Amino acid sequence: MRYRENTKKSTPIRTVVLISLSIFLVYLGVDLYMAAKQLLSERNKQKEVVLVPSAPVKAIPAIEKKSPELAMGIITLTADAYGHFRGHVLINHVSMPFLIDTGATKTVIPEKMAQKAKLPFGQKVATNTAGGKVFAYQTQIDTFNIQGVQINKLHAQINPYLHEVLIGMNTLKYFNMTLKGPYLTLVSNDYRAESTAAIELAKPSVKIEKKSTVIIKRKVCDKNNICRTVFSDF
Repeated sequence: MRYRENTKKSTPIRTVVLISLSIFLVYLGVDLYMAAKQLLSERNKQKEVVLVPSAPVKAIPAIEKKSPELAMGIITLTADAYGHFRGHVLINHVSMPFLIDTGATKTVIPEKMAQKAKLPFGQKVATNTAGGKVFAYQTQIDTFNIQGVQINKLHAQINPYLHEVLIGMNTLKYFNMTLKGPYLTLVSNDYRAESTAAIELAKPSVKIEKKSTVIIKRKVCDKNNICRTVFSDF
């Protein structure tokens, strides 16, 4: 009989413990559910982040290549005792002596004068001259001015062995040349190069006045054995 009485007395306590444990488990479950829901919400927000693309970047070349621009005008040169046409040219506003050389493909600048004019020294290239094969540097002249006629952005070469500028065909192609006695007249035309690659394509037209005299082609060499082709009627 005592055993039964103890069993009946312990039943309410067990019930209270079970109810408390159930409440705790429910509370714990709700807390875990809310934590899991918050974590899932944060992950969804991260997935919904919109990436705004940056503005497109335009590639800028290290050196911008432009076609030469020619200012209109007339140049008159007088032949010297050897039949050469010489004068002075302003290259980047620096005065330099020059020689007209129809046998040169490109205009060539002496190295020391190029340094004074602050010309850029570009790629090293091999060139054939009357004195043999030499190495030169590619360059670009900002302003090339002869008697007020100016060419901008003119491609040229730098040669360490010269003492005067050789004005070659890539410059002379912008002029119509007329030879009359000891006088050479260069009249700038309205030609505009469409690309830097077109500089060396064309040759100037040479207009010889018709008269009874005969135009003589001569090969003249200086003391350094550098030869030039000269055209004259005397």
